[in-house]
Formats: sequence, C-alpha cells, structure tokens
Amino acid sequence: MRKSASAHCLYLTIDIMTYASITQNIYNDNKKTYKAGKKRVKWVLFSAALCLAFINFLGYIIRYPISLVVPHVEKVMPLSTFSLLLSMAMYIFCLVVPFGISMIFCREKIKAVFPIKPRLTKNPIGYTLFVFGICLLFNLAMNFLFPWYREIFVSESEIYESTVDIILNFVSIAILPAIFEELVFRGICISCLRPMGTRFAVVVSAIIFGLSHVDPLQSMFAFLFGLLIGGAFVATGSIWPGVILHFFNNAVSVLLGYGHDAVVYVLSVLIWGALIYSLIYLYKFSKLPGRFPIFVKSEREDLLTGSGFTPVRALFSNAWTYMFAVVYFMALIIRFFPEFFNVFAFLLGK
Repeated sequence: MRKSASAHCLYLTIDIMTYASITQNIYNDNKKTYKAGKKRVKWVLFSAALCLAFINFLGYIIRYPISLVVPHVEKVMPLSTFSLLLSMAMYIFCLVVPFGISMIFCREKIKAVFPIKPRLTKNPIGYTLFVFGICLLFNLAMNFLFPWYREIFVSESEIYESTVDIILNFVSIAILPAIFEELVFRGICISCLRPMGTRFAVVVSAIIFGLSHVDPLQSMFAFLFGLLIGGAFVATGSIWPGVILHFFNNAVSVLLGYGHDAVVYVLSVLIWGALIYSLIYLYKFSKLPGRFPIFVKSEREDLLTGSGFTPVRALFSNAWTYMFAVVYFMALIIRFFPEFFNVFAFLLGK
C-alpha cells in the first residue's frame, strides 16, 4: 500500500509538473503571438491616422502649388475635369500610401490582400440584395430618428454636365472606392489584424472604415456596411464580393443623383425589391451567429483571452489608437464647425 501510495503521489506530481509545463509553454506562445499582433495593430492604427490626416488636411497643404498650375491647366482642359482628376489622384494616394506601409511592415503579400482569382459568396445576387436592403433599412431608421440631420449636415453633390465629367465623377465615386477601399480596409486591414482573432480584425477594420468617412451618420452606416462585407471577405477569402457590393451601393447613389425619370424608376423598383428581400430573409440573420465569422470567436482569440492577452487590450494600450481619435475629432470639427452651431440652434429652437 505504501508503494502504491508513493507511486500515486509520484505520478500525480509528474502530472502536475507536466500540466504546469504545458500551461507555461502555451502562455509563452500566446505572449509571443500577442506581442507580434500588437505590433500589427500599431501599424494598422498608424496607417489609419495617417490616411485620415491625408484625406482631410492634404488639400490645405497643396492648395498653393495647385493655384500656380491652374492657369496653365485651363488652357488644356476644363477646370472641373482637372479638379476631378486631381481629387481621384489624391484619393488613391491617401489610401494606398499609408496602408501600403502597414502591408510592408506586417509582411503581408499582395496575393493575400488582392487575390487574382475572384471568389463570390453563395447566392451572390441574394447576398447583394440582402446587404443593400439592410443598409437601406438603416438609412430609413436614421432618417426617422434624426429628420433634421440631412438638412443641416449633408450638402448637395455637384451635378456635372459634360460627358467626360459625368464619366469621371462615376469612376471617382463608384469604381475607385469599390476597388481601393476594399483593398485597404478589407484586404490589408483584416489580413494584418487577423492573427489577433478574426472577429477582432473584422470589427476593428469596420470601425476604421466607418470613422474614415468623418460624417457621424455616414460613419455609422459605413460601420454596418463594413461588418457585412468584412464577413463576406473572411468567408470567401476574397475582396471581390466587397468590391461588387461597394460598387453597387455607390453606383445607385450616383445614378439617383442625376434624377432621370427612367433611371429613377428602375432604381426605385430595385430599392424596394431589396428592402422586401431583406425583410423576408431577415430571420436568416438570427442563424448567422453560428457560422458567420464576425460573430464567432476564433480559437486564437480564445487562447489569447484565456492567457490574459486580450486583443482589446492591444488596441487600447496603443498610442496610435488615441492619435487616430485626435485626428478624427480634428477633422470632424474643421469639416463641420458651422453645422454644430446650426444643430444647437435647431435644438434650442425646438
């Protein structure tokens, strides 16, 4: 009995030591993963802050050099055409350069963020209508809750008359964002952040995507849109579903802006069809948490959290998170400073 008891104690001690050794190894591995992931978060937030600063303040920096070039440009092309071409070039620069830095320092390959072979979701037409309908429902809800918002904050978009300007305007609003924003916010952001957990990567990329629009209501819409197409990116491993959805959403808004009766009629039928489709199949959304990537914790996220290395901790212990917030509020104040007084006046008058 003594031998048996001694052997039992010995085996128990060995088991405890083995478990402690395994636990320590897991802890060390997760700590290493956390540190590597935290660096990735830093570079993504740095790129996001730089991108936001470029978008909102680069125009002030190059205003004087552009004013010197304008008299010479007017001899070659209309000023409106030059303005569109310049804004398109600046737009691409403001997105690609900052987030290209993240891609380089996170060592992400171009094939991973921009796959050549397109892949679509199951039932791509249905998913497009569903996402479009959900976004329309969100807009209707916001218009109902804040009927005064669009009167104060949203200015009318410019309507171009020449064929060249109309085409360039369509390219700048519908095509370029569909490609470059998906490449940056889904391809690069999610790929760089994914080692910290899929759900974390999709949500953080959607937050950055939403806040990059600056306009508060548009930011909420973009955040919702970013979650839905971010989930499609993770599910398919391709940015192409997001490109199609993004193009579809922006193209509809551009075409509605021109207000031709036939176009408005066709788009109205499409919009109402998407709304009805999304309402009918909204019940499927309740089943998504079981399989949709943005709702499911990955094994990596569980391990990190269990070891005390939460991805959220990596986010809020990062100085660039707060720098991004500072740049955002600066852009918000500068862009909408007069409108804030209109809001106060409206609320006081009400």
